[in-house]
Amino acid sequence: MVLFYLIETLNVCFLDYAFFNTSGRKFSKAPSIAHFMQSVDARLLLSVVNYNSFEVHLWAAIDVEIDLKDCVAFSYLPGSNGDLFTEPGCVWSFNNIVYNRRLKRILFFFFVSSCGSSICGAGRGRLQLAMGFGRLSCGGRLDVQPSFLSFVHQQHLRRSHNFRDRESALR
Repeated sequence: MVLFYLIETLNVCFLDYAFFNTSGRKFSKAPSIAHFMQSVDARLLLSVVNYNSFEVHLWAAIDVEIDLKDCVAFSYLPGSNGDLFTEPGCVWSFNNIVYNRRLKRILFFFFVSSCGSSICGAGRGRLQLAMGFGRLSCGGRLDVQPSFLSFVHQQHLRRSHNFRDRESALR
């Protein structure tokens, strides 16, 4: 049943792509939630300006919604072609689905680094962080709701970039 939820999460989040034939081998279970969190932190620390100050708020907001201690985390391992994460311009991505069986909730957490062309010049890359929470109904239907976390992240990045712009103007 968990595999169904993992695949359905991808299908609901990316309506232009079909993940119906995705096999269980495309998903990797994290050894623990702590391992999953460390993996996410390591990637975001290198990619997000001032991630250290944002990290505590990110995990606190996620924990309120899905109660991380009772969750299992999975990574989606994209194929060589045919899905969103292998399109031209995608430099790298990570795609995680966190599942809480007791609360019947799913968190889809993905991060994409992309650029407009196959060769991305310095400063031209684009990072995208998005999250959505889903609630499983009794019939097994997945209802995904957009999360405020994307908004929080965007606001944090704007403040960080504005600060850097002001700082460079003073030099």
